[in-house]
Amino acid sequence: MKEKDFIIEDNCIIDCILLCGGYAKRLFPLTKNKPKVLLTIADRPCIEYVIESITNIDNLGKIFALVNINNFKEVQQYLDKYYMYNIEIIVEPEIEIREQWGPIKALSYFLSKYPVNDYLVIGGDNVFDFDLNKFLAKAIKINVTTIAVKEFPPNDDLRRFGTVKISNDFVVLDFLEKINSFYRHVSIACYYIKKNELNLIVDFINSESFDDNLGLFFQWLCFQGIKLKAYVFDTFWFDIGTYQDLVKANKHIREFTKRKKNLKAHFSNNTFVDGFSPK
Repeated sequence: MKEKDFIIEDNCIIDCILLCGGYAKRLFPLTKNKPKVLLTIADRPCIEYVIESITNIDNLGKIFALVNINNFKEVQQYLDKYYMYNIEIIVEPEIEIREQWGPIKALSYFLSKYPVNDYLVIGGDNVFDFDLNKFLAKAIKINVTTIAVKEFPPNDDLRRFGTVKISNDFVVLDFLEKINSFYRHVSIACYYIKKNELNLIVDFINSESFDDNLGLFFQWLCFQGIKLKAYVFDTFWFDIGTYQDLVKANKHIREFTKRKKNLKAHFSNNTFVDGFSPK
């Protein structure tokens, strides 16, 4: 791959939708009174790692943070520290509490209020170490909705993730969302979605296949014969879906940070996260 393939063209402005809703019931009691995206990993809120990656994007435009009505005050208070960036908080309406909206209905609500353009859509609970500029430059160059995926070893149990079947030339052939059968590539809730596909969200909501899940939306797009591409990365990634994930991420980031600083101090096996210790 040539270096120029990783450069975003100057006339291409990248707007980002940051998904910060959801109630994270699998993480109770940690998330009972705290938004999932504000749980701490190595003494920093989870969302801080994501924003750090986003704000390093060349030609970054606006950031739209989608939050539910229960946690928007906490998220807004935290995001105030990033006043120098163009971040707008979109609060999902009260009906979301009764219906337990997922990302599809949240995106549909956003697109009913704002222009349907090409967007980087990314989960606020992602912790990763790949360069979004390279991901975006590739997606923009091929001009196709593109999904970031990570390949896992054959023996790993991936049932609780959305997994992707891809061809040798990285075309997405199928999605499987959190079932006993799975593929080897995991979708990490980082997508460059073209406006043509975003325009189909309402059709998906009205279809018999609808479930409020991004993976199933992409599976539905595949069934419609729409071409999607995968961007495979090999650096670290953590999805903060369970307490065990939180502990693993905390430990890895602490060790990674120490290695980067070339410190020789031994990292304790007794990892503590938000007042809880692993059993």
